[in-house]
Amino acid sequence: MKWPELGVYFFFESGETREDGLTGRVVRVGTSTRLWERLRQHRGTLAGQYAGGGSHSGTVFRELIAEVLGASGNFEQGSSKWDRRKDAPGDRTREHDLEVAVSAHIRAMPFLWLGVNDPWRKMIEVSAIALLSNFERESIDAPSPDWLGRRSRSAEVLESGLWNRKDVSRSWDHDPTFLPMLRSACDAMFPLRSESVRASP
Repeated sequence: MKWPELGVYFFFESGETREDGLTGRVVRVGTSTRLWERLRQHRGTLAGQYAGGGSHSGTVFRELIAEVLGASGNFEQGSSKWDRRKDAPGDRTREHDLEVAVSAHIRAMPFLWLGVNDPWRKMIEVSAIALLSNFERESIDAPSPDWLGRRSRSAEVLESGLWNRKDVSRSWDHDPTFLPMLRSACDAMFPLRSESVRASP
């Protein structure tokens, strides 16, 4: 696939729906100036000595899921304990089973992505997180009772309903002008579909 360098992505998760019980609920929003490279880091490795795994310190997304899965007691976590600074060396051999579980969990999650250039790229990410977050406000499209994030040690994940830490507390501060920008980005990627939607009654 031909991936844009700059973009915003939205992850969904099995069993997570909006209040209508049908529409998928966004569980992670992110952006990157190297879109495919960031998605590849989330996905984990496919080959090599640690095939199927990844790096828990590679992305916050992986780290947050690893903290929850690791706390189950089902994995030998090695020396890094998954919660040290990112430069902690760890023991990749002992952590591999947990890395594989994290990769498997993320790879099962559908996602959408949009090519978005600066300066709108970051604004769309921040405002989308703020709009979707339930942090310190009455829940809209609340996570399901079985959502893995409900076992997170991170208050940001637990209260927001998102696998995000940054910007979730800005739920009162999203910029409403980002929605037309988001629509424009969709129209730019799917012009024929957009025209069809406009023409339908």
